[in-house]
Amino acid sequence: MGNYKSRPPTSCSDELKKKISEGYAVVRSRLNDDIKARNSTWTPLQIAAFDGPVDEFTRLLTPDALDSRTPQQLSLLHIICAGQGDSQVSKISALLDACGDEAKKKSLLGHLSNNGFSAMHVAVYKGDLSLVKSLLDCGADPCLGGRHQLPPLHLAAMIGNPSIVQALVSEGASLLANDFVLFTALHCATYFANEQVGLITLR
Repeated sequence: MGNYKSRPPTSCSDELKKKISEGYAVVRSRLNDDIKARNSTWTPLQIAAFDGPVDEFTRLLTPDALDSRTPQQLSLLHIICAGQGDSQVSKISALLDACGDEAKKKSLLGHLSNNGFSAMHVAVYKGDLSLVKSLLDCGADPCLGGRHQLPPLHLAAMIGNPSIVQALVSEGASLLANDFVLFTALHCATYFANEQVGLITLR
């Protein structure tokens, strides 16, 4: 009887599942990095954007500061969405109103951090519906995948937030779009066992 190779310890499907799991783990890790406060390297304006009162934020906000970035390339909009407090939505309005023209506003809404995420990704990952709705009302693209080809809808499906999924779908987020592992939002909801989200994507 000739020699034969034994069955490998892991099958192709096991390897695929492992790669998918690792891919989403990297996304979570990088988003966790983007929402972390770094007061020691931030300016007073950036600290106010994160957790200061809205009047302090507007007092410090100047035309020259609109395009300020952290070393991680987080914009003021990223920091507001990552921040804490009841006035974050008001800060979004104040910041985007200060832009003056649509081109600057659009640039801010579409700006990506060093980790490849928009402010919308940050708001969705935090699970803050009010921030997500505010960004959508201000013209944020509900389909912007960023550097990781991860549409906000897929991220909402991943974290299991039906309200945010519904808000994104209502504003035109594509249910047929694929992410970096060629998953649709329904695939994401199923993979992460988020049944309510899956039902919304099937309507």
